[in-house]
Amino acid sequence: MRADPRDRIAGVPILAVRGFFNAVGGRLFSEARLAEELGLAHQQAQALLARLLADGYVEYYNQPTLGSTPELDGPWRTTIKGDALAGGGSEPATGIGPRAGVPQFPLVPQGYDRELVDQRMAELLAQLDRERQHASQLGQAAWSTLVKAERERDRITGEAAEAAERLRSQANHDARTTIDSAHAQAAERIKTAEEQAGQLEHAAEAALAHARREQERLGTEAVQAAEQVRSQAHRDARELLSRAQDEAESAWQKVSRERMLLQAEAEGLATLRQATVEQLQRMYTPLGLTLVNSDLALEANDKDGRVESDQLEPPGTAGDAEYVEAKRPPRPGTKGSRNSAAT
Repeated sequence: MRADPRDRIAGVPILAVRGFFNAVGGRLFSEARLAEELGLAHQQAQALLARLLADGYVEYYNQPTLGSTPELDGPWRTTIKGDALAGGGSEPATGIGPRAGVPQFPLVPQGYDRELVDQRMAELLAQLDRERQHASQLGQAAWSTLVKAERERDRITGEAAEAAERLRSQANHDARTTIDSAHAQAAERIKTAEEQAGQLEHAAEAALAHARREQERLGTEAVQAAEQVRSQAHRDARELLSRAQDEAESAWQKVSRERMLLQAEAEGLATLRQATVEQLQRMYTPLGLTLVNSDLALEANDKDGRVESDQLEPPGTAGDAEYVEAKRPPRPGTKGSRNSAAT
């Protein structure tokens, strides 16, 4: 495979790439070795390796090859196209010193033996021609193999595209079938759900009507019960009021009787006091004026208090009057009076 010395791959001269491929010799290599051999930075080596992979010069290969392993040497190797590029010529020599396999010419007084040099040059030129022919044959064979491989790749790609198209069509058909089936199932489920919803709606309406009737019945019973309770409460209230009035009337009568008894006792005491004053007047004549005056004042106060008491208290009954009269002490001068006996 011939290459233009001015061509570059990812910015790297193609002759340098060819020399690297020749040095590799079909064995595995790594990105680090590629960068080291060509004097590239890490990013430049990555870009070159990506371009060689895209152009089909190298491939990712994780199986061990003769004299190398992926773990130690790397996972990359040259393809048929890369071997064809490497077969276009050997890597140019970079040193100026003697190389292994190069014969050493004997020194002569004039410098070197020209016949031996010419003979060796002729042999080297013949060997170079043979190597070029061999490399050309290898390049042509590699190119032919590459063309066949590309044709095979195109055929395989076409068959894969046809198979993919068939699979896509079959998938579309299956998808449409599945979608139609899903739509039918969804429609059936929707219909069933609507029927169930209708049944539930009827049941709910019936339950609501029953609940309303029950509410009306309970409301009527509650009103009747409330009316009964209210009537009973009114009756109980009237009974309690009547009982309270009776008790109040009884208590008032009792209080009236006790008040009249107290008045009768007060009158008896006043009468007794009057008799006592009269006796004292007769017994102590010098003091009679003072006693009479004091008694008159007391009697006046007593009358004023009795009048006010009579005005505030309600009149008593006939029985009360009789009771007061029986309990009243005898008046002075009457039968049984101490004052009359003393007099």
